[in-house]
Amino acid sequence: MDDFVTKYGPWAVITGGASGTGYQFALKLAAQGFHLVLIARNEQALEETKEMIESRYHVQVKTIATDLSTPHSISEIKKITQSIDVGLVINNAGYSITGEFHREDWEDQSGVIFVSSSVAYTSMPLWSVYSAGKAALLHFGESISQEIKKYNIVVLTVCPGAMKTKFQERSGIRSPILMEAEKVAGLSLFYLGKKTTLLPGMTNRVIFQGLGRVLPGRIRLPIFESLMKKSQLGSEADKTI
Repeated sequence: MDDFVTKYGPWAVITGGASGTGYQFALKLAAQGFHLVLIARNEQALEETKEMIESRYHVQVKTIATDLSTPHSISEIKKITQSIDVGLVINNAGYSITGEFHREDWEDQSGVIFVSSSVAYTSMPLWSVYSAGKAALLHFGESISQEIKKYNIVVLTVCPGAMKTKFQERSGIRSPILMEAEKVAGLSLFYLGKKTTLLPGMTNRVIFQGLGRVLPGRIRLPIFESLMKKSQLGSEADKTI
């Protein structure tokens, strides 16, 4: 994996890097020798992650405790990253920071990973804003993958289905099929530079990329609304036990 570090290193920036999928990206990249900039809102979780990774993998870790939805977060990120050689950006927290690095001199091949969602492939009743936002991210990622490849930058947009992360708890959604965040992170790094989009899991591909794009709206929308209702009902039922 030394070639991977040479191609996309030596520093990786990961948003949402203190938990869930972002945390798994951090572990896998540190194990390969990447230095990391981890961005998240939870300062304590960031510091705990930093100490563990530096101790275990002997790489440098910088942390930025900030809310990416606020304007001042951009200046915080610039302050930390302007003096280091960032070759890989993983936009896992749902907020694009690639603009902070577009003025760099991209002499070596660099990479960007956007984490979207399987629901980007279809309209999702009862989850309308989320599915629309993820669809926009998918189209954005696909578009810029073509636009900026002439600068030797590769872009991968990952669209995972339900995973075992804190997101499921916060959203109140339960799914009988949950992918491991570690597997999604591993597949994403493997396919970086090989694909422009990745929808992990055969079931997800059949449901979202297949049915979600083939069935007409009059059939598709009631089906997905029913699936959402069942996942919500399952969550409420669990709370009463």
